[in-house]
Amino acid sequence: MFELKSWEVDLSVSGPISLEHQISMDVEKGYQNPFTTNVKLRRTSYGVTISLIARASSQDQANSAGVFFVGQMLDLLGLWIDLPLYLGFTGTETRLPTSNVRRLLEEEEIRSAFDRSKFYGQHYPAYTRSLSWYRKSLTSEDPIDKFLALWSAMESVAAKYARDNERVNRGVINKVCDCFDQIWGSVDNWKVIPDRADWINQFHDTRNGIAHGFIQVEVETIREIQSKLPTLRSLTHSFLTDWEEYLPNID
Repeated sequence: MFELKSWEVDLSVSGPISLEHQISMDVEKGYQNPFTTNVKLRRTSYGVTISLIARASSQDQANSAGVFFVGQMLDLLGLWIDLPLYLGFTGTETRLPTSNVRRLLEEEEIRSAFDRSKFYGQHYPAYTRSLSWYRKSLTSEDPIDKFLALWSAMESVAAKYARDNERVNRGVINKVCDCFDQIWGSVDNWKVIPDRADWINQFHDTRNGIAHGFIQVEVETIREIQSKLPTLRSLTHSFLTDWEEYLPNID
């Protein structure tokens, strides 16, 4: 049995974010035998650097533990601020397109993102996975990857939390629609696409066409997908944001 050692892990977060001052906080880490670890955040030219203490038997395992812990927090924070946050797995900076306007992160929202993402990961893993897909959509520059990630974010929730009935059992489209109904009511009250359930069919058909090769990817295909992205992104963000508020109702 390998003995656990303490390791300091530095991870770089690139994105249009910044801090007013360095932040140091104690955060609970781990599901089994949780322990408190100190986390420090400092401002950089490309975003922030996050330093933490991980307990592991090797350097690689310590880095993996740090990436998982910070990545889960960034998935939720990325939804809240709706901005691209790219996590460098090796502590080196990754320069995204620079911005002269950066979101100043507050200590309390970072602490809350750590605490709530840990809780969601333990009790609502399907929702946690959907947040990961959403952050992936924000950091990708490829419109096809963005589209697939946004649809996957909604599908991850729908596959787990759609109610069990004859209509829902007909397929994933009905599962997504059922989850919309749970939080928004009838289709005329849906956010972003009220009275337009046909958009879900269009999104699903596009996703299947891309994933299974039914659609030939050409310039016109890219343009069509790009034209749908703003609506799909707004819909996915509204859905995941409202689903977070709805989570306590599904226990």
